[in-house]
Amino acid sequence: MIGCGGADQDSSGQSTSDDGKTDSASASFQYCAQQHSGKTADKESAVICDQPFASRPYVHLPADKNAASSVTLYLAHDITTGTFHTRDGSTFYVMDTHGKIAPIGGFGGSYGANLPSSFHAPSNRNMYLIYQVTGKTGKAKDPDTGDQVAAIQVTGGKPVVMLPGKVIDGSALGVWEGTIQERGESGMASSDLAPLRIRFSALAANTTPPGAPTLNVWDSGTSLADGQTFSITGTIENYTQNIKGSDGKCYRALTALGTANPFYGAPKGDISLFRLAGMHHAGDQVVVLWIPDGATNWSQTGMDILLGPFAPADLISTKDRATLAIHPHGLEGGEIDLHATSGGGGSCP
Repeated sequence: MIGCGGADQDSSGQSTSDDGKTDSASASFQYCAQQHSGKTADKESAVICDQPFASRPYVHLPADKNAASSVTLYLAHDITTGTFHTRDGSTFYVMDTHGKIAPIGGFGGSYGANLPSSFHAPSNRNMYLIYQVTGKTGKAKDPDTGDQVAAIQVTGGKPVVMLPGKVIDGSALGVWEGTIQERGESGMASSDLAPLRIRFSALAANTTPPGAPTLNVWDSGTSLADGQTFSITGTIENYTQNIKGSDGKCYRALTALGTANPFYGAPKGDISLFRLAGMHHAGDQVVVLWIPDGATNWSQTGMDILLGPFAPADLISTKDRATLAIHPHGLEGGEIDLHATSGGGGSCP
């Protein structure tokens, strides 16, 4: 891992000081490879992450504290599901003072009333903040499934790390590989899969739609000052030529598929991604793919219904990076599954 001095990281993904003791949370804690102390636009103190670590977890966290009466946890918040996520991938639902899972704000519930004012819930701030949360953990009944699930009654909390849009969006730069459904008869997607290799190489600050310049507050046109978004632009490397994949295999050019080319009609393989809050309704936080211009039987965009690798939960995670599952938006097209990788490249027979 790349660091700037300070704490090292143990195998659990937590940071320890040189004497082996776990560091307490403070502005001097090394959350990111490069960082500085500052304030959010809401005037709340936080560490601003200027550059994440080069490998997972991209953001380091102090050790959680567990006691019989209360816990202090470092968590990412997912407002779309009303849950908090830990560095190891565990999930806590939010429960009210009666031990019941709190309904999600923005969908007719009182979810926001069960969180401190520093969360500004319901809010899209969860798309760039990591929190220190105190409370009592336990089990609660999932009203949808009836299962007992891990939950937390939140008694306090505050943002501790802010991830600017350039940091979150920039973490996707590089090579992504996967598959896309080929184009079948009458333009319908077939069951056949073609290999796909995309290199995202640049960021462009969003200034006008289609990528919203900033995330909005919640179900409104009011922008979040800290919510700048960037389009991640790149190209399909195996669009017009065969290219070697990271697995050593030769990925056939999509144009060589003729009418089975998923983007049939597009002269080149330029492509881009961006984050968007409120795609269809408040709390609808998605990743949008802008497909190559000229592709037939495709809407202009596809989307992943989750933030996936663009969620703060993924940047703190010690697990493998989340994948992208892009689905056609509105019209027929080919489902795309992508994962970040390295290696490969160069032409092949």
